[in-house]
Amino acid sequence: MVTTATEVPPATDYDEIVRVVQLYVDGCNDNDINKFKEAFHEDAWIFFTFPDGTLFKDWIANCLEGWAAPPSWNIRGRIISVTQAGDIATVLLGFDTTDEWAPGWVDRHSLLRTDGVWKITNKTATHSSRAAWASAPLQDDAGVDVMPPILPAMRWQAYQTSALATSRYVPRTPSSHRFSSRLIPACA
Repeated sequence: MVTTATEVPPATDYDEIVRVVQLYVDGCNDNDINKFKEAFHEDAWIFFTFPDGTLFKDWIANCLEGWAAPPSWNIRGRIISVTQAGDIATVLLGFDTTDEWAPGWVDRHSLLRTDGVWKITNKTATHSSRAAWASAPLQDDAGVDVMPPILPAMRWQAYQTSALATSRYVPRTPSSHRFSSRLIPACA
């Protein structure tokens, strides 16, 4: 029988856990592969779903060079929740873009502390159009919406039909995991 905890205590290592996830966001914005290597365990996995629900999975190590390639991703990380139980933790992260035509994602990062060091061991994500309440409107640095507050799925449909998407997004088979567009991350 499974029981439900009535109250989850605050994460005692909150600052360090968030720092590790911030390394991932900073690596995307700074095109810095070393930040990714500091954040992720060498054997970490990624699983994510595209807007149409198609599942993708791969080793994070196979994504790092693509993530670090210019141009910057212009991502605003939004910590939604942090949960810790001893040496394990999870972070629900809004991976929000500042580009009005690029899609955002919602990630769940699983972390493990070994030898006193926190590392992300798994990243599970979904496109913002599939993230329900966790999705965020696109905003500028002042927090002002940069496009009308439409449903994420409508935002994605607008992106798909834009000239930018048509010219830069080349879908490939899930096993190849390489895309020509930085707007649709090779390993979201």
